[in-house]
Amino acid sequence: MPDVVELVEQHGFGRIVPDTSAEQWVRQIELVAGSLGEYRERALAARRLLTWESQEEALYDYLGRPTSVTMIGFRDLTQYQRYLRLLRTLRKFGCTVKLAFFSLSPDRNALKEDASFYYTDNRYGVGKGLVHLVPAQEPGEVGVSSVANQ
Repeated sequence: MPDVVELVEQHGFGRIVPDTSAEQWVRQIELVAGSLGEYRERALAARRLLTWESQEEALYDYLGRPTSVTMIGFRDLTQYQRYLRLLRTLRKFGCTVKLAFFSLSPDRNALKEDASFYYTDNRYGVGKGLVHLVPAQEPGEVGVSSVANQ
């Protein structure tokens, strides 16, 4: 994994095993164990530098600076923080975001995010199809509307 190798080499918080032989694994483990305090310090320094926020623009560039993204998930994307964090990052750069996923009961609190949420309660795509989650007028309530009706 070239990206991991680059991070380890750049920040020095670990060792790269040059081949998969048992001898090399033993050698690299011994080197780390012999300087464990030093590796811990480097790992903590990297941890302070390599935050989600410090990498947001690089992620947006990697994705090609899109103006619109649709995330599709087999599970309820309202319950996965990594998707919600990605959604917030994309919105920060002005990207329009839609999320389509399977769920029996999507998290209504996620509707506070600035995105469009669509779900189906049928894993096989039969029935009413995707349903657009629409915030209701009353706090804490959620309305739904079929995509076919929009």
